[in-house]
Parts: sequence; structure tokens; C-alpha cells
Amino acid sequence: MSIFQFENNQPLSGYPQNNPTGLPVPSVSPPVMPPPCWGSTDESYSRRYDTRTPSSAFPNNGFAGAIPPNPPPVSITPPISPPPNWGGDPGMSRRYDGKPFPEPKNTQQRYELDAMTNQWLAVTIINGRVKKRTPLTTGFSIQLVVNIIDPVTRELKYVVVQYFTNAPQTIVLSVEEFRNGRFIQNMQQITRLPGCSRSQANALIEFLIHNALSLDLTLYPRQGFVQLNDGSLVFAANPDGQQIPDNIIPLGLRIRSLLPGHPDLTATNRLRILLETLPPLIRLLLLFRCGSEISYFLAQIGIRSGIFLIITPSSNATEEQLSILTSTNDTRLHRIPLIDNSNKKAITDELNLVWDGTAVFGDHSLADETAKTEDTLRCLMKEARGGTGNGRKSVVLISQFAAYTAAKITSENVLSVSTDGVTLNADAETIRQLTQELDAIVIYTMLGLPESIRMNYLANCRTHPQQWKSAFEGPVSELAPFLIAARQFLTEYCGISLLTDTELGYLLNKIYKQTLSATTADQVILNNFSEVLSQQLRTGAFTIIQKAQRMRIDPDAKNVIIDGNLLFLSGDQLDEIVQEMQTAHRRSSVLNALRQNGALNATDGDTHPIQTYDINGNPVRLFWYALSAEILSADVLHMIRNLDSEQFWLAPDEVPERDFVPLLRDESGRVAGRIIRQQDAENSHTYVTGQSGAGKTYVDCQLMAKMLSLDHHAIVFDNSDSTTYEAMCRNLSKKYVDENVAFIDIDTDGIPVDLFRIDRDATKPTQKKALRGILTAGVGELSAPQKNRLSSVLSDMLDLIDKSEPIRPCDILAMLQEDGATYESLRSRFEPLLEDIDALGMASQSWGEVFQQNTGKIIVIRTASGSAEHGDQLIDMMLSTLFSYQKENHDVPLDIFIDELQNQNLSTDSPIYQIMKEGRKDGIAFVGATQDFYPFNTELGKIMSKADMQIILRPTPNSANAVAANLRFKKGDEAWFDTMLRGDAIIKGWFYSKIEQRNIPRTLSGRLASFIERDADDDVSQND
Repeated sequence: MSIFQFENNQPLSGYPQNNPTGLPVPSVSPPVMPPPCWGSTDESYSRRYDTRTPSSAFPNNGFAGAIPPNPPPVSITPPISPPPNWGGDPGMSRRYDGKPFPEPKNTQQRYELDAMTNQWLAVTIINGRVKKRTPLTTGFSIQLVVNIIDPVTRELKYVVVQYFTNAPQTIVLSVEEFRNGRFIQNMQQITRLPGCSRSQANALIEFLIHNALSLDLTLYPRQGFVQLNDGSLVFAANPDGQQIPDNIIPLGLRIRSLLPGHPDLTATNRLRILLETLPPLIRLLLLFRCGSEISYFLAQIGIRSGIFLIITPSSNATEEQLSILTSTNDTRLHRIPLIDNSNKKAITDELNLVWDGTAVFGDHSLADETAKTEDTLRCLMKEARGGTGNGRKSVVLISQFAAYTAAKITSENVLSVSTDGVTLNADAETIRQLTQELDAIVIYTMLGLPESIRMNYLANCRTHPQQWKSAFEGPVSELAPFLIAARQFLTEYCGISLLTDTELGYLLNKIYKQTLSATTADQVILNNFSEVLSQQLRTGAFTIIQKAQRMRIDPDAKNVIIDGNLLFLSGDQLDEIVQEMQTAHRRSSVLNALRQNGALNATDGDTHPIQTYDINGNPVRLFWYALSAEILSADVLHMIRNLDSEQFWLAPDEVPERDFVPLLRDESGRVAGRIIRQQDAENSHTYVTGQSGAGKTYVDCQLMAKMLSLDHHAIVFDNSDSTTYEAMCRNLSKKYVDENVAFIDIDTDGIPVDLFRIDRDATKPTQKKALRGILTAGVGELSAPQKNRLSSVLSDMLDLIDKSEPIRPCDILAMLQEDGATYESLRSRFEPLLEDIDALGMASQSWGEVFQQNTGKIIVIRTASGSAEHGDQLIDMMLSTLFSYQKENHDVPLDIFIDELQNQNLSTDSPIYQIMKEGRKDGIAFVGATQDFYPFNTELGKIMSKADMQIILRPTPNSANAVAANLRFKKGDEAWFDTMLRGDAIIKGWFYSKIEQRNIPRTLSGRLASFIERDADDDVSQND
């Protein structure tokens, strides 16, 4: 549908009828010569345009930018009034002097075109004879006259004259200029030949205009739908291809374009498929656009969006993409205006351009420019509500931060849409083509079926879309009927479904939640400030200094002082941070954001003076800004709270070559660990805790491998199925396990040592003490009567058994067969255990022989497969014998590993207690693991408190408070435990200091360091 309406609504003859725009396109080849001139004695040719009668010799088939065919010379004789009477009786033939009267002159004037010279001539004819030919101009012709008609009054508004004078030219004449014949002053390019006066040139131009090809067109003053006096409906858009200069086309029309012709079914199907590939949120924005275009009809039943929609762009849905998607104007001809530094009048002028569409604005202001943009935002909110009454439109603002400012002004009709997580995979031209095709379908459908839309569609819209209103709250309740009405139109009349009920309901609820949770502008500034400051501290651009007594500082250096939870920095440093920020560029804005969020500790204006000394030792008072350290990123906050921990993080070239065990690593690849030497003052006992899946078995396996590499003996007692072959392969590597791990299963291999093998050459009290220690290790503490009776029994047994004979479980049981309560109680304690030992069988070898047979290997003794009932007791008995062996053979360090430690004997007489208490001097390191962290006032906690290394993985919920107390964390720091991932660890123990060149107690956190890397194809998903 064109914005122009031809007279009688009929296309001009002579124009192609297959033109999809319906606009006249000239089909006449450009001529070489000007159009024919007309000569006549009829006085009607001297009349003005407003009284003339169009000549039937020229059909109304105007052309644009073309010159008529070369015509033959034609003479036109304008009428000339007869000469006046000379007096006397007309019948008199002589004057009074007797001479004859002169012959009356019949003078005529016409215009001729000399085809040879291409000149227009004024020809004077007297009494039928040519008396004079006056050249007027050369190379000049009038090609087309376009009469611009007012669509309402049908009066002439402008006359557009297209002419040729050595080159095509166009002028626009006002009605006054045209009717008063003021042509030559507007057509300066015409060459007037000598002797051609301005009046003669004007007369020639008027003559040619009145006899040129003419075209009547209607020009609408604005874009959008217009209903004419006859009831017909037209859509005013860019008159592209028409014979009208841009300077008289209203801006609103020039920036609104419409594809010619209604798309056919094939094009509609292709568009439907393309729309289905778009993300749901993008389809919702297109639905909003379509609703704005059909607002001419929706307004008749009182449905309008009334919503000021603020869209936040993202990296995958840019401002350019969103502006093309939402703006109904052509953004190539008229880029979306920015609200930066714009006054309300400029915004209002822009709003007045849009009818039946969306007025889209951009915003490149920062979050701290709220004062500058608030008035503009109020104006846009008012216009979205329809406050000015200028046009039917929706208002959209594409802005990064405006939603925060708008939310503080009002929530009445503002909705915020974030495109985070939305990917719009289309370039600008593809989006433009898609929206133009969708616009064409919508608008041409409305133009073709206006009565059906009024009678059927609007009747349904009075009820169905309104039902959605009650399903939502706030501004969404107003937007919902608007979108539902648009969706209903597209579905019923265009065959396009953009969103289902489920999708639309989900998106509306999401938009409502986004609007409610919009962060304030102050919070945006604070977040950006924290990000930049953290990066400056992280990279070392600012040097961190821990406040101390009589501290010296260079006030001009880029230093940041840490004092407890306060972070002091100078005004110059604050300005440097502001320069790097994207959301603010004023110090006052940042200070205000810090103050509003409780992060500025000010005691003197905005500053907090701090007393220190300069580099020469002179006292100096620094008026610096004191900020809460809590605003920093978590990693930087941890770094500044552990400034003195830097000495423990070692670069690859700082790691000791010998005896170093890596425990933690940081994000930069540095490691922290400890030196393991037998002569060191600290012990190497380790307590590992953490919930299932946090990495306990991984820690144990890595420590086993490292200790083995230091030529230690490493032995594992497994009664919980945590150190199986598969588990060790997952936590080390299959190749390493096959080459370096030996498995002993007591169900099939028996107990690997003779548990009752003692030194029979020792004194009897020593032998009794050794046997009693082994037995009580398995059954736990005995009462005094039981201890006495057991000692007596063992003394008798040693007398009966020859020194060359081994002591067997049945020998001990036989000595307990006496009658009496004490004997009975001893039997009940020992009988099940000793029977199991007898059934399993014991090897006759010692621990020395076991280590010799498995030289250079980690020994895993599994008791969990078939003897789970007494597996933990067997472990305690083996530990007792192993402790005795190591006391006599401490030249090679020994590392013992036990998981699920809580099941073992933990009494003060137990081997574990003795190892933890005395094992260091004999080269024993004990590594015990539990899921729960046991406080040090419990039996297990009391024993493991003696461990100099506590490796804490993600605590169980039951242990969080106890872990926090042990680490001296504040109550709020417990929340950090919830963020710990598999492999994250906090280690409280002794770490190697590159400054002191020795182990120093410290608490560090990081990722667990690996000693043996897993194979690339190993499955670690089920690691404990």
C-alpha cells in the first residue's frame, strides 16, 4: 500500500501494472529533446494553472526523471488584443490631412523549439507575417509536474517541477509561488540567452508547465494508519521511488519503510520456520513489536501496552541487534536516538515521529549519571502511558543501567528485560529482513481485511486477552493482554504462532521477577569498583601493607594499608580505580555507592585519618579512605587476610629438591607443602576429615606415593573397602598401582605376620607385657582383675610352651578354661577374636620379612572382605606388633594409613594412642581419616589433636561448627564451607617457609596438590 493515493484511486495510464508498490514508475525512455510546445490563439492558454482545463492531447501518464521524445518544431501563437481605434468614424478612409489611415496591426506571439540548436524562441507575428524570432533559452524542457494534494482538504500543497537544463533538475514550488508565476527565481540553472528578460523566461516556463505531463499525488503528514473521509484505510510509509524530493516528505515518513506487496504463502512458511529458530525471549520482543503495529485496532477496544520496556543488552544480544529487532523505523536511515544529554523537547520530538509502532531509544550513560537521565526517563514513562496523546506507539529503551534508575522512580509501568544467557545468532541484515517481512504480513493483512478484523477479531479481544490480566501482578498484568491480543492476531490472520501459552506465561513471570530484583545503581557501581580494585590488588598494581606499630610508608607510592577488616587507600588511588571503571567516572559517585552499601568507614568527611610514619621516620597523618575489605573478591580477600602466608607458596624453582611433600597448589601453579625429615621437631601425623566424595582417599593415596618416593615404608590397613585396587587406580594411576602397590587379603592370604611372635629370650615380665599388649590391643581395656588374671595365665603358658615353639591362639584359649567369673569374662572377650585368628591362620614371619618381600611397594592389608566382624580388632593387634617392630628398626621411617579411624581402639593403652604419643622419635607417621571432624574434647579428637597436620576437606553438616571453632573462623565464615568443591582443602599444620628455610605452623587453603598424576582415561568420578 503506497502512502500516495491517485486521483479517483486509479493508477495512471502508461505505467507498468506489475509494480508491487502501486506507485507510478515511469516507463518512457529518456528523450533527447524537450516536450512539444503548443501554440494557439485561444486565450485560455494564457490562464493560470488553477483555472486551466487539462488538454486531452496529454494523457495523465507522468514519468519521473525522463525527457519526452524529440518533437518536430511547433508554433503556438498566443492571442494579442487588436490595436486601438485611431479615432473618427470607422468608415472614414482618410485622416483629416487627407492621407489614408495606417493598416491595422494584428500582432501575435508564439514559442518555437529549434530542433537544430535546441533553443526555445519567442516568435512575433504581425498580420500573419513573422517579424521577429527572439532566442530565449537553450537546452531547457519541463519533464514532469507533480501536484502534491492534501489528503484531507484535497487542496494543492506543493508543485514539484522536474525539468532539464543541461542536467535533470527538480524544484518545489509553494502554492503561492506557483500561482503568482514566480518560476525563474527558483530555477536559476536555466540559461537565459541575450535579450531574454526575466518576464519572458517566466512566461515561457509557465507555458511549458501548463502543457507538460502532470501527476497528482497525496502526501500524508505522518506515518502509520490513516482512515480517509470515504472510510478507506491506508498506511503511510516511506514514498520510496516517488517523484517527490525528500525535503518535503515528513521525517516520520522517510524513516518508516514497508516492503511492497503482501508476501505469498511460500514466503510466510519460510518466515514461520525462521521464527521458530529464535530464542523464546526474542520471539516475545517480536510479539511486542507486532502488538504496537496493530495498535490502531487495539485502541478501539481500549487495549494498549502502556509499558515502558527497558531491555538490557548482552554480549550475545547487542544493542544494534536489539534496536533493529524492536524499532519499526529503518535504523539505516535514522539510528535510534540516545537519551544522553538530551532535553525533554528533543525526546518529545522524536516520540512524535512514531505512529502505530515502537519508538526505540538507546542509552550509553553510566550508572552514576542518574540525575542527568531521570527527567528523560520520566518523559518516556509518561509517553508509554499515552500521556501526550501523540500517536499510537510503544516505547522501548535499550540500556545497560537505566532499569536501576527507573526502578527508583516508579514501578507503575516499567518492565526490565535482561538478555543475559540469550544468544541471537543473526547479523544485522538478517534481522532487518526478518522484521520487514513480518511487518509486511501484519500491515497488509490489516489493510486487506479491516472489516473482518473489526467485527470478529476485536469482539474476541474484548474478553480472551483480558483473562490473562488477572494471572499476573504489577505492570505484567497490563502487558499480558496486549501480547495475547497480538499473538491472537498473528495466529488467526497470519498463520504465525510465536509463543505457546506455557512459553509466554514463563517469560512474563521471569520478566516480572527480573524487574522486582533489579539491582540499584549504587550496587552496580559498587560491584564494578570491587572488580577493578580486586584486580589491582591481585596483579600487584597496588602493594598491600599490613598495618603495624611505627610502620613506615611512602605516601606517594601505590600502597594499600590493611588494618583488620579495613582497607585504606589514597584519593589518587581511588581516582585511578574510577578511571578504569565502566559504570562511573566520578569519585563522588563511587563514594556515595560505598556509603549507601555500608562499605565506607568515614570519620572526617569521607576519609578516615590514619597515623603512620614516612620513610624518614617522621610522623605523618594520612587522610585516606577506609573501605570494608568485605567488598573484595573472595580470592583477594583470602590473600590479604593471609599476607604473611606468601612465604609458604613456592614457585617451581623455589621447591626444595629433597624431602618435600607438596600439599596444596594455588591458581597460579605455586605449591605449599612441608619438609619430611625424621630429625625435625614436629611430627608427621596427619588427620584427614571431610564428607564422602570430598577427596579423603585421594589425599591418602597421594601421600602414600610421596612417602614411598622418600624411601619410607608405607602400609595401609583397610577395613572399610576405601583402598581397593580400583579406588587406588582412580586416585593414582593403573600403571603406578600395578608397579608399586602390593595387596594382602587376610581372607585368602591369612594374617601376614605371627601376631604372638615375641622375644622368648627376654625376661618373663617383658614377655608377659608384650603378649598382654597385643591381646588388649584387640579387645580394648581390661579391668584390674582381668589384667591380673591374664598376666597369671600368660605366665603359666610361657612356662609350658618351649621357646622354640610358636604361641598359637589355641594355647591362650586353653589357659582360659578354668572356672570362675574372671575366667569367663576373659573368655567372652578373647574367644571370638582368637578363634578368627586361628581360622585365618598366621604366617610365621615378622614385619621385617614382610617389608623385605615387598621392597619399594605400598603394602595394603585388607581385612574387610570376609572378617569384617573383627577386622578392626585384627588391625589394632597388627598395629601393636608393628609398633614394637619399628621401635627396634627405626632407621627406615614408617607411614601407617587407616581410614574410618573411629572404629579402632582409641583407649590410652591402644597402639594408636601410643603411636601418636611416641611414634615421632621412632620414625612413625600416622595418617588417620574420618568423615566427621571430631572435636578435641572427644576420645578420638583428643588423640588426633596430637597430629601436626590437619587436612580439612568439605566438612559434613554435623562437623561445620567444630571445624570453624578449630580454625578460629567467625560464625559467618562457615558459609564458605558450602562453596568448597571436591579437591578444595584447608590445612592447619607445619609448612615449609622459603624465608625461614624450615617448617612453620600456618593455616593455608587451596586445591590439593598431586604427586602422581592420574592417567588421562582414568575414571575419577567415584573418588572418595
